[in-house]
Amino acid sequence: MTSSPKSVPCQRDFKQLLEIDMDVRQFGSDWAHCDQISSYASRMISHNRMDSLRFANLFSSAMNEIMETAFHARAEKGTLRCALHRCDEIDRIELTIPCDGSAARFFQSTIDLAHAENAEEAYMAELFSESAPDKNLGLLELAIDYNASISLKELGDESVCLTVDLALEEPEN
Repeated sequence: MTSSPKSVPCQRDFKQLLEIDMDVRQFGSDWAHCDQISSYASRMISHNRMDSLRFANLFSSAMNEIMETAFHARAEKGTLRCALHRCDEIDRIELTIPCDGSAARFFQSTIDLAHAENAEEAYMAELFSESAPDKNLGLLELAIDYNASISLKELGDESVCLTVDLALEEPEN
């Protein structure tokens, strides 16, 4: 998947499939929560896809990148809320992340970079860098490799809502 990322999320009617809430300190206490939540959610929503195993693997990988990015926000209080929605071939992940202004700026600057003309070059430079990977790598991967549409909304209560739209299957004819 190498086409340019979309900058505007899909505006169609999405139906909610699943919602998971977790205390953000509990979530941040163990890196394994990212994989556990991603694996659980992908299994729950993949049963009716054309190739459910392939879809579950791709969705789990993509969602894990989002969860790992959220893991870095390190909020001290609040609820991490993950809602999954679907409209036809598009799956939407909405992740409400308690965070301070610094983390919110990080999310926005990463999304801005993901939508920039040189996003793929920035992603490749980061991917093949000999230094430790930057925490923005996961969102860049989603934008470049998964052609995800990513947006951010500040909620005004020291939290943000990160929205990621993914089309992991081609629509049926």
